[in-house]
Amino acid sequence: MERRLSERVVAFVLTAAMAVSPALAPLSAYADDGNGSGTPSTIGSVDSPEGDQTPAGGTNETTDPVVDPTAPVVDDVTNDVEKPAADGEAGNETNPDATTPGQDGEATTTDPQKTDEEVEGKKEVDAQQQDKKAEPEAVSTQTAEQKKDEKKEEAKTVSVALNADAFVSGNWASNKEVALDKVVTLGGAGQSIEALKLSLGLKEIAGGITYRGYVADKGWLDWASDGAQLGEPGSAIEAVRIKLTGDVANKYDVRYRVYVQDRGWMDWTCGGELAGTSGLDKRAESIEIQLVEKTDGLTTAANSTPYESMGLKAQAHVQRKGDMPVQTGQIVTVGTTGSSLRMESVRIAINAGDWTGNVNYQCHVQRKGWMNPVRNWELGGTTGKSLRVEALKLWLDGELEKNFDIYYRLHIQTIGWLGWAKNGEEAGSADFGRRVESIQIALVKKDAGVPNVGPASDASPKFLSKSSASVNYHVLLQGRSGAFVSDGATAGTTGQKIPITGMSGTVQTVEGFGADLSYSVHQSKIGWSKWFWNGDTAGNFTNNVECIKIRLHGQAAKLYNVYYRAHISNYGWLGWAKNGEQAGSVGVSLPMQAYQVVLVPKNLGAPGSTKNHLLSSKEIKMDSRAQKQSSRTKWLVMINDGGRQIGVYYGKKGAWKRQWVSVCATPSGNQFDGTFTVTGKTYVSGTGYSSWYVTEGLGSGSIHSELYTEGSKTNLWWGGQLGNNETHGCYRLPIDLAKYVYDKVPIGSTMVVYNA
Repeated sequence: MERRLSERVVAFVLTAAMAVSPALAPLSAYADDGNGSGTPSTIGSVDSPEGDQTPAGGTNETTDPVVDPTAPVVDDVTNDVEKPAADGEAGNETNPDATTPGQDGEATTTDPQKTDEEVEGKKEVDAQQQDKKAEPEAVSTQTAEQKKDEKKEEAKTVSVALNADAFVSGNWASNKEVALDKVVTLGGAGQSIEALKLSLGLKEIAGGITYRGYVADKGWLDWASDGAQLGEPGSAIEAVRIKLTGDVANKYDVRYRVYVQDRGWMDWTCGGELAGTSGLDKRAESIEIQLVEKTDGLTTAANSTPYESMGLKAQAHVQRKGDMPVQTGQIVTVGTTGSSLRMESVRIAINAGDWTGNVNYQCHVQRKGWMNPVRNWELGGTTGKSLRVEALKLWLDGELEKNFDIYYRLHIQTIGWLGWAKNGEEAGSADFGRRVESIQIALVKKDAGVPNVGPASDASPKFLSKSSASVNYHVLLQGRSGAFVSDGATAGTTGQKIPITGMSGTVQTVEGFGADLSYSVHQSKIGWSKWFWNGDTAGNFTNNVECIKIRLHGQAAKLYNVYYRAHISNYGWLGWAKNGEQAGSVGVSLPMQAYQVVLVPKNLGAPGSTKNHLLSSKEIKMDSRAQKQSSRTKWLVMINDGGRQIGVYYGKKGAWKRQWVSVCATPSGNQFDGTFTVTGKTYVSGTGYSSWYVTEGLGSGSIHSELYTEGSKTNLWWGGQLGNNETHGCYRLPIDLAKYVYDKVPIGSTMVVYNA
């Protein structure tokens, strides 16, 4: 009986092992690798995205369950536990006289009539029942795993596959139907990827794949899609972006990474993000691409570096705005345009990658000139002092200087964008009175040329100063030609009573903008000549020049005013005229003996007084009349009522020197002549309008400004007031000259009114 029982136990153990073994062997150990052979598909090579790992598959090993011979046996019918006999004791089944405790303490004796066959039958039933308990759990687990793997295998081999062609170091290499989760490798170390064609093999799903690349000297190429060629042989791709489109993008994603020249593998990224490098002159030698199922957690890993670029970083500090947002990229623009706000300081830095070196910069600041150079995000300029930046110089050093050029241009007040400067050249303006409003900076490969960015201004010079344009001119004297002079020097003679009989002039400018000069002369017995241009001689060797007019043309006329003045017989130097005004005398037979010409930036002042730049018979007669007058002060005011002119003199009787003469508005009623005295001053008068800087003493009349809207010094009540006789007893002047009389001519000074 003992032999038969042992055989039954062995049968039970084997049966249980067979039932449990399918659950013990993982299904992944038998998974197909996507090619049906367990070997990788390649263009060059195909590997796991995480590097070398054991491929899917492996041994089909199972482990038999271990049965503990000392474990208690449970009777499925009675739930009684048969305790194994201790060492040295016999089991109950072999002792017919053994007893077990009965209910209520009664002893029960095992039925001696039970046969060995009955006992063995019961054990067999127990084993079968045990088998039935284990079977349902094992079958259920196996079915779930099978369904999961079947779904995965279907996604790999049926729904989507990748086709990838690459032009690598002179040859096209192709790979077709790369399955889901497989990594395709394009190119290899030391090679160059120059063009790509990517497409999808799709079943029962719609969509596509789109991709673009970065190429040195061309920048980011346009997107290509679904097998279209990206790039051209001969131009190395440095960075890529790849993404899926349509329905397939809702179920799948694409991962990729780039092997960079001299660097190795960059980190993985996905979904159209940047991979590789740009601006570092490092080609993409290899690219790995993998199609995967879409998951919520598939993103570029934190702190990873799939992409790196040679980049600039800049920030401007602007009037009333403070620090502006930081701008980054290979081309950056900081500051403002169209807001008339000055830039007060700038910070600049560079992401140099593997290159050594610094970016250096130096600012020219209002009232301070060129400040000390700074570098790498240090403050250039000032803050809190309301001083404008006017010009800038930038340059690189170290390896950066050997491999890259840094270009920059400035947007300046009333002119706009100037031309591009580079590598330490001056950009902007100095001694020109113009604020910098915006700066644009570009980092380009050495000797690649000027960046093709944005519209250029007509004012294309990169730097402006007083010396950016100059004028050369000369005179004809009686019987000979005088020497050429320039920029404010005297052409002709003074104190020698030698009249000039002709003139000519030219303009020279810095590279980047053009200029022309035209001029006309008024000669005795002839009158005004036609306009002459750029060095042609106006006048002759016979007739005296009495008056001149000069004009500036071209781009220079947008930046400069041309000023000029005449030295005339008996009077000396007159005031400065500009931009076509008359300088000299007309109708009084006073020849010119010399003249001066100078170019001045438009928003800067005249080189001297602009008063009395033209003498006419009216001025000459006023001067002659003034010399006979006396005053209790050193000031005298002469008013030609009929000629609608006011002149102011300083000095004394017989030696009055005219300070200026100006057109004025005169009373419309009966004119009155006579000598008057300044009796008072009033800052402003009028109801419903404003008359500013009132000088009183002309009976019921006075001298004051033109009429302005009430409280304003800029909005005229109406225009065209000067030169007319339309007032109610007062004389109106331009507001600046009315202020001159108000400020300079003291109470007690003489005012003479006459009609000529």
